[in-house]
Amino acid sequence: MALRNIVDVQITRQTAALTRVGFGTLAFVYNAISAPAVRVRAFSSAEEVDASTLPDEAKEALNAAFSGDLRPPAVKAIYRLQGQVVPDDDESYIDALIAAAEDDEDWYCVTIQSRASSDILSVAGWIESRDKIFVAASSDPAIIDPLNDEDVASALNAMSYARTGIIYSKSAATTWPDTAWAGPILPFDPGSVTWAFKRVSGVPGEYFTAEAISALEAKRATRLETILGLTRTIGGFTSDPGAYLDLIQGLDWLKQRLAEDIYFQLVNSAKIPYTNQGIAIIEGVVWARLQDAVARNVLADDEFLTVTTPDVAETDPNDRANRILRDVNFTARLSGAIHHVIVRGTASI
Repeated sequence: MALRNIVDVQITRQTAALTRVGFGTLAFVYNAISAPAVRVRAFSSAEEVDASTLPDEAKEALNAAFSGDLRPPAVKAIYRLQGQVVPDDDESYIDALIAAAEDDEDWYCVTIQSRASSDILSVAGWIESRDKIFVAASSDPAIIDPLNDEDVASALNAMSYARTGIIYSKSAATTWPDTAWAGPILPFDPGSVTWAFKRVSGVPGEYFTAEAISALEAKRATRLETILGLTRTIGGFTSDPGAYLDLIQGLDWLKQRLAEDIYFQLVNSAKIPYTNQGIAIIEGVVWARLQDAVARNVLADDEFLTVTTPDVAETDPNDRANRILRDVNFTARLSGAIHHVIVRGTASI
């Protein structure tokens, strides 16, 4: 007699895995005269970039992404057709990004080869409706002129774009401050690191007048400044007043991971009943992700951190019939970051 005839043990695996959306990948859109075999190519090292058939400018930009203190596990290159015999065959940046999204959308931050204001504004408008960010770069001296409001930073600021950050550098036409800035930051846990006070390899720092600093901060343009011998980014802004790149990145991560967590719970449970006990399971999933967000310094662990769910008796019968759970709410305070410190003291004998 087999053991199973006496004790029959069977185990059902509840380990269905999700393909999680990545937040650490940078994509660079470059100009190409002829179309490569694929729209999006991934590179895991500067050596792979150097061995590729990419144009020189694309190689320089991607190498800049690998040049920081923390190197990304991968960067991606998206081609944009330019210089075609028939001008109508040239692609806009939006054409290239839409085509890329159809092939491979597993990237979070985009930078572009162009420094033209029209291209920057076009990509900023496109990215605003997506859970991604855009880092632009410009060397336009009008950006540091407080009396000029017709530059690209002013235009971005006027549109209050929350998903675009622009970095000003007088060498942006010949260097890659955007990719060199974003590449080493993206591998960190989203939202856990500010984009300010970061080293940008291969891009010289500058000394700015008080007038220029006033213009840059009013227009929410990040600058690469040398202070006490250290060259670091000052700002980390988006073009939306009050919003910073790390804030947007952290909230995107929380939104995506929370949705993934709840879906994971649903697919790995035989059934979550529409009862108070079942609602408590969903509440627990939300709490777990919020605590993870606290651990990653996306959210603050204080009295504002709450999760509320409805009592099943108070839910709409029609929702219960359609198996829709509403009114799962949380409140939280963003952990933010300290960018300016004001100290006042008094010393006496």
